Amino acid sequence: MKYLLPLLLLPAFFSCEKPDVFPIEHKGTYSFVFRNKYAISDIYFYKGGVTFGREVITEKQVQDKFNISVNNFNLDGVRIDFSNMILYETKGTACTAYSISISNDSLYYIDNGNHEKEFVGVVTGDKSYYLYFKTYYLYRFQDDKRKIESSGSIRGILSYNDAFKKENLFFSGKEYGFTSPAEMKNKNDVVCWIIVRFILEKR
Repeated sequence: MKYLLPLLLLPAFFSCEKPDVFPIEHKGTYSFVFRNKYAISDIYFYKGGVTFGREVITEKQVQDKFNISVNNFNLDGVRIDFSNMILYETKGTACTAYSISISNDSLYYIDNGNHEKEFVGVVTGDKSYYLYFKTYYLYRFQDDKRKIESSGSIRGILSYNDAFKKENLFFSGKEYGFTSPAEMKNKNDVVCWIIVRFILEKR
């Protein structure tokens, strides 16, 4: 999900060039605490069978049908040191540090091994909130003979393409994964992912 912040547009009377876009300035260290607030950004639910495709489903229906709970955020808070570009995830007395990069309001974890960026959250311009994104997923293959399920969660946002490539279902050495809704032949086949933003408030 992309968050847009208001920009001050200044008229350019003597230039045909595009107006400058001023990036958000990040300095200092800020602490954010989780107070059990979260919001669902998107629910993607695909069911197999003759009428395969995406269906509209609510958070409660997901929880009732598949026993997936999306409100189990496992952190007490985060501390962001913008000067050294480090984020600390805290849980009780435990603390884990991550190298980060910032692009406007979007925050990324940096893999120091291959330098790849992993989107994880959004910092509001006034530093009053940090939105931590997490995706919960469920895969199910079910025909007349077997039912195979896999579920879990990842940091950040799982896209459509990633969801159908994320993970295959394995059973007795065979793969039962889906690479598109068209491959979901059984009426009980399911691919579902839920994008949640956990709302952390400035301490």
